[in-house]
Amino acid sequence: MPASQTHIGPDTPMGATARPGGCTFRCWAPRALGVWVTGSFNGWSPRAEAQRLVRDPSGCWAGFVPGVGAGAQYKFYVDGPGSRGYKRDPHAREIVAPDWNCVVTDPAAYPWHDAGFRPPAYEDLIIYQLHVGTFFAVDAAGADRRQGRVATFLDAIDRIPYLAELGVTAVQPLPIVEFPTAFSLGYNGTDYFSPEFTYAVPEAELGPSLRRANALLAARGHAPWRRPTSGTPPGSCACSSTCCTSTASRCCSTSSTITRAVISATRACTSSTGSRRATTTTASTSRTGAGRAASSSRTGTPRCAGS
Repeated sequence: MPASQTHIGPDTPMGATARPGGCTFRCWAPRALGVWVTGSFNGWSPRAEAQRLVRDPSGCWAGFVPGVGAGAQYKFYVDGPGSRGYKRDPHAREIVAPDWNCVVTDPAAYPWHDAGFRPPAYEDLIIYQLHVGTFFAVDAAGADRRQGRVATFLDAIDRIPYLAELGVTAVQPLPIVEFPTAFSLGYNGTDYFSPEFTYAVPEAELGPSLRRANALLAARGHAPWRRPTSGTPPGSCACSSTCCTSTASRCCSTSSTITRAVISATRACTSSTGSRRATTTTASTSRTGAGRAASSSRTGTPRCAGS
């Protein structure tokens, strides 16, 4: 019997979607002769009948696999007219080294902090564009850490108070999706739903980084972020689809978890800044501020890249 069609229909999301009791898998392969999902949950058996997906008239293959949850690694195995083999899920929200397996994530397990967030009015938007990998990173002594490694999502939190003090009300990162090279501005992405894993942090640095993020959240009256006690641990998950999101020895700390921690803290600061501007500035001042932001963005980006 092929994979169960429980939870499967025209509106089933592409990729892997955690459901009660298991996970749905769906991909588009109109010319394929057969598609299976294989992974840590079935010993990577490439053509197990229970994980054979069912094709619909649109060329999508889908199935529900019970018992699969957040943290499980997987790939599709595709039998085509010219070849057969393992294929990465183009909708994966995380991939991990060294075999670049996809990882099932569950965004619903994340403790969201942005339920009350409202973006600033259009005329109050002052946008700061940055490159996560070069933006900012210092050690405990204040020395630049970007020599020999890229900066990370959680390194950026140390500059959030500075950005808020500047009057910035929105942050626009250069593309953060996975890329195949050692360094990238983000425009040669390969996995459009998975944030770049080198922007994560080693497990040893996760605690101190989250303490800094929680200090920002507390300053704005938000509850702290806490590591989940079940499901996917922060050290094995990567960036979620809602955010902007390691070598085998590095923590691939949740493109959902890491990026959202930064975004939550950023929103906490910038939404407060936006409120202040809305009550103390005029429309003409806001327009002038927007012009300054545009010019500083153009000059600021090369400066970051060259530092």
